[in-house]
Amino acid sequence: MSKRVVIVGQFMEGIEIERGILEPIGADVIDTRDFAEAEIDAALRTADAVLFRKLLVTRELIESLPQCKIICTYAAGYDAIDVAAATERGIMVANTPGYGNDEVADHTLMLLFALTRRLIPQVDSLRAAASDADVRAAWTHQPYMPIRRIRGQTLGIIGLGRIGKTVAWKAQGLGLNVIATDPYVPADTAAALDVPLVPLDELLTTSDYVTLHTPLTVETLKIISAHELARMKPSAYLINCARGKVVDHASLVAALRDNQIAGAALDVVEQEPPPLSMLRELLAFPNVIVTPHNAWYSDNSVDDRQRIAAETVRDVLLGKIPESVVNRAAFA
Repeated sequence: MSKRVVIVGQFMEGIEIERGILEPIGADVIDTRDFAEAEIDAALRTADAVLFRKLLVTRELIESLPQCKIICTYAAGYDAIDVAAATERGIMVANTPGYGNDEVADHTLMLLFALTRRLIPQVDSLRAAASDADVRAAWTHQPYMPIRRIRGQTLGIIGLGRIGKTVAWKAQGLGLNVIATDPYVPADTAAALDVPLVPLDELLTTSDYVTLHTPLTVETLKIISAHELARMKPSAYLINCARGKVVDHASLVAALRDNQIAGAALDVVEQEPPPLSMLRELLAFPNVIVTPHNAWYSDNSVDDRQRIAAETVRDVLLGKIPESVVNRAAFA
């Protein structure tokens, strides 16, 4: 009997890549894009594997999956899955790491440049010009002073995993001094990257830019709040391309209002998509940049994401335990 792989929510690029990987092993790939909600629920109850985007995989949902062997998200973060409930049911949980490392690192550094070079206010000033006189008035560096040279400044990375490491070596190539904090990275691993590991407080007090690349866990929830923002230099910038909830929104707004930090760039926010009031609250500050959670995206990363996720499901259905299974200890 063929194994049923139910795909939910992954349709903006089609599922041809998944079919090409899963159908040769005899899997029946269930395309739910035109299903009503009740039909999706019924399909999930017959699933041997679930591949998903933008689905909250609760304990209740997991308990309705009597024959499921693997739940895999098309994302590096797996906070949408109740991992404990899945483990209790003997279901492997996997993420899709690595597909957007370069893209997120590039986006992070783009935001760093845009912040420190005051790019957005400069473009906005020129775009607002309504006459030659307005252009002449805007054609100056003076409103954007001071702008510091990037080379020689310190970038502090919170979370030295796959993406954090990619950010580190790209930043070092730009002449930035890179430090990091990550309790799960061995000192010799960081030393091989020439990235000193330091306590969080030291990173906050010495960095000119603080960038977050940590998963959302109980430990990292609001890891940047009022206390941490107060420890940062008044001239320092905060960048978040990880998960919105690792930064406390209210504390960040207060720090920006009180000029505790020089600015912030966010690809993720505490609630997504944000209410208009939250977005306006952030963008009222000229030293804030918000992008719509697209740091991960490129044509290449989309293909990689689908391939890696489908290969993970294929391997589990063939009796293997892929490295990306986050609860693999329960199946050793």
